[in-house]
Amino acid sequence: MDTLYLVIGEILLPFSLGLLCVWYVHPWMVRIAELKDIVDEPSSRKLQRRPVPILGGVCVFLGAVVGLGSTSVFGDGSELFVVVMAMTVMLYTGTMDDILGLTPRVRFMIEIATVVLLIVIGHYRIDDFHGLWGLGVIPVWTKWKQWSIPTTSSFWTALSFLAETEPRKQQTS
Repeated sequence: MDTLYLVIGEILLPFSLGLLCVWYVHPWMVRIAELKDIVDEPSSRKLQRRPVPILGGVCVFLGAVVGLGSTSVFGDGSELFVVVMAMTVMLYTGTMDDILGLTPRVRFMIEIATVVLLIVIGHYRIDDFHGLWGLGVIPVWTKWKQWSIPTTSSFWTALSFLAETEPRKQQTS
């Protein structure tokens, strides 16, 4: 009975509520983004051929918060406060980047500060890969153990930082 309670109360219900929330809110956010012209315009560096609404992160955030919040009905959800704070910072950063176009350097610094918040205040870290890429438990003696989250989350940011540099213009003769 405990396993069924765990599966329903802490996995299926939060996932279902979050999914339903996103499913319901997303079309409204797309309409709002199109009406207010909050769209990502096509350019030579982007794949889309027409403007794409860019408020999808707000829907995902709402679904995640509803899902996380529903877990507190079945247990203590106080540890998730720091996670929701970090998610809020990342939502704000992503939305501002979509609307204002933040520089990669500013985004990178905000993401690093958010990860440090998760490590220092929330005591979150990756200490076991459970066989992923042939890796298991990270030994205690490794100094970088607590910084494994910043390295994994910053990897894609660093790549986007490199990708944001303007390509060199070819000289025409």
